[in-house]
Amino acid sequence: MVIQSFVQLHGGIWFYPNSKQVSLIGIQSIRELRLRQRPPKSSRVFWVFEYGNSDYKVQDFGDLFACNREKVADYLRAHGIDVDLNNLIPTKAEGREPSRGARPNW
Repeated sequence: MVIQSFVQLHGGIWFYPNSKQVSLIGIQSIRELRLRQRPPKSSRVFWVFEYGNSDYKVQDFGDLFACNREKVADYLRAHGIDVDLNNLIPTKAEGREPSRGARPNW
């Protein structure tokens, strides 16, 4: 579910449901980071929510969200939020291993 004040995703399975919610209040931009995994054509998708106060939140919404992320991005853009998709993080095999816990440098 996406509304102007937050993004919320309900997932899991019937006996172990989960819910993730990220506030959009004070949001400056959203950047998507994709980390390649095995098998070769698969990747893990993270969204980095950047706020005007220099704070940020990294969220992994999972596969169901990744399949529908374009629609979510279009909705957010229509409401004036800068959303940048498809930023691939180079892997160790490509010459650079992403540092763990480091803030992304745009």
